[in-house]
Amino acid sequence: MKKIFDHFRDHLLAQLVDQRDHFLDQLAEKLIERLADRISDRIISKVFPPVTLTITGEPPSVNAKALLELLNQKKDEQG
Repeated sequence: MKKIFDHFRDHLLAQLVDQRDHFLDQLAEKLIERLADRISDRIISKVFPPVTLTITGEPPSVNAKALLELLNQKKDEQG
């Protein structure tokens, strides 16, 4: 009876260790992804600082419309 109990206990412990290792691997992956995202965001913000595009001196929504019109004009000229 003791051998059966020992075998069952060892089997459960092995499963728990496997589950723990799997959980830790997943946690490490998520942490690494988050860290990589934060690092890349910082690098991008340093290399490419935010730029405000001003075409008309109007609010950004008006600038976006003006830019779209300008792009459409260029497209029409080429096509």
